[in-house]
Amino acid sequence: MFKSIKGQAALLMVLPLAAFLGLSWILVLGDTWGYLEEYVRHQLSNLTGAAEVAVRAFGDDPKALDAPLRAWAGKAEVRVTLVDRNGTVLLDTEVPRDMVSKMENHLLRPEIRKAFELGEGYAVRRSDTTGAEYLYEARRLDGATPMVIRVSMRKDIFYGALSSLRRRLWLSFAISFGLAMVIGAWWMRRLTDPILAIAKGADAADAGEEPEFPSGGPAEIRRLSLSLKRMYRRLNRTMEELRRERGNLRGLVETMPVGVLLLGTDRRAIYCNSAMERLVRALNCQGLPMEGVIRHPEVIELGEALLKGARSVESTVTVQDGSKDTSYLVRGASAGDLAVLTAQDISERVKLEETLRNFVADVGHEFQTPLTAIRGAAELLLQGASEEDQRFVKRILEQQERLSDMVDRLLMLARCEGGSAGPVEELDLVHLVREAAEQVSLMPEAPSVEVRMELPTSAPVRCGRDVVTAVRNLLENAVKYTAQKFQGREGGVVTVRLQDMGDRWALAVEDNGPGIPEGMEETVFQRFRRGEFHRARQSQGGYGLGLAIARGILRANGGDVRLNSSRPGEGSKFLMELPKSK
Repeated sequence: MFKSIKGQAALLMVLPLAAFLGLSWILVLGDTWGYLEEYVRHQLSNLTGAAEVAVRAFGDDPKALDAPLRAWAGKAEVRVTLVDRNGTVLLDTEVPRDMVSKMENHLLRPEIRKAFELGEGYAVRRSDTTGAEYLYEARRLDGATPMVIRVSMRKDIFYGALSSLRRRLWLSFAISFGLAMVIGAWWMRRLTDPILAIAKGADAADAGEEPEFPSGGPAEIRRLSLSLKRMYRRLNRTMEELRRERGNLRGLVETMPVGVLLLGTDRRAIYCNSAMERLVRALNCQGLPMEGVIRHPEVIELGEALLKGARSVESTVTVQDGSKDTSYLVRGASAGDLAVLTAQDISERVKLEETLRNFVADVGHEFQTPLTAIRGAAELLLQGASEEDQRFVKRILEQQERLSDMVDRLLMLARCEGGSAGPVEELDLVHLVREAAEQVSLMPEAPSVEVRMELPTSAPVRCGRDVVTAVRNLLENAVKYTAQKFQGREGGVVTVRLQDMGDRWALAVEDNGPGIPEGMEETVFQRFRRGEFHRARQSQGGYGLGLAIARGILRANGGDVRLNSSRPGEGSKFLMELPKSK
């Protein structure tokens, strides 16, 4: 009840009012009690004085005083008692004449004793004679025979006046409380009705209906109502704009050739466009669980990875539809509370790459025969050539070796991109790294560059031996470009560090060479592309195939390689990963 505004307002009104009435009751009755008691005592004192005058007028003979005092006491509604110095009662207006002599001695009565001692005494007590409670006022009469005249009033007469006052106070308090509650109820209704109308308007706005806010009530309520009207209009305009933008965005996404699927943190689908049709069970997928929407387990795994915290994922998925295969490049990224999956049809690109691989492989094989013939003929010419002719023949042999090396690299690249990893066996990655380092140490640039090795005792892997070529290509690039930067001076360093990453091995190749320009993190892994476009081919084998071959070999063996960091002018760090042997 007291959680509502009405209840709290009622409580706020009732508590102070009750406290005020309670304090008023205590203070008024307390003051009234004291005032009445003082007033009664004053009246008793006056009556006692009047009785004293009567006694002095009629003399001190009890028989002579009996009739007039009884008559006077009856009219004044008091009791008059005359006591001598020994405490003997000589007269009592409420006791028959013949019984007065039988009354108890009054010398020990407190008011009598004080009167004889001090001249006047006062007491409130129960009468031993009548059994009723009285207010007593006694006064000493000095004369030939000292006496005390006592005038008393029954206490119930005094309490009657107080009870009458209490009843009137109760009545006035009840009327005041009732009026306060009626006025308070009217005031609370005047305050709460507009608030309830505002709440009703807010509920209508929440339900999508046109709200009605009150225009009456206190000034603060009117101001609040006007502010809510303005806020509703602004929100309505904003919602209209958002709906238009959402419709435009939905239309844009629907026309995209790329499939889009949005997943919430509750593993339920939020939206998917028509281009995602081949990968989902139904386009109307809002609110459905991820497993019930996505057709392919690989895509479900990508969604799982994103929902578990992965920032981005990527995979190629092939969908079989009768005799036709469609390849999709599925990428995913986390966007706050959403996981976004996109699917791009790359069937044409896959076919083109396959055609290119076949062409490279065919051309490579076709080149091998004429290159072998050229070498054989050149070697025969070299045997009988003059010194000057030998110089030209040797140049022919050098270029033949260079072309043969390029053909071998193209054939290896075609094989790796085709997914062929060659024979797989249990190997030690540490031995493969050392073998690659020994091959690199024969390079002409190797003496000017320090190669530091940080390797564990062993690192078992299950892969093909061509992983040595991948490691060698990474080391060759690092040594070659670091040496070019320092140009024979000391300071060139290449660090090779192999670390245990739980379920895989991570091999970092870090150098302090010229580095790779920003934005070329993926370009360096493409065929015939290098880290610096301006660099001329100053050494053999500089065709931009080394990193492409390294990535192809590693991916064919279940691993990968990437440019982990690069600072132009300060060096680069490549990170190679291979799964551990199970």
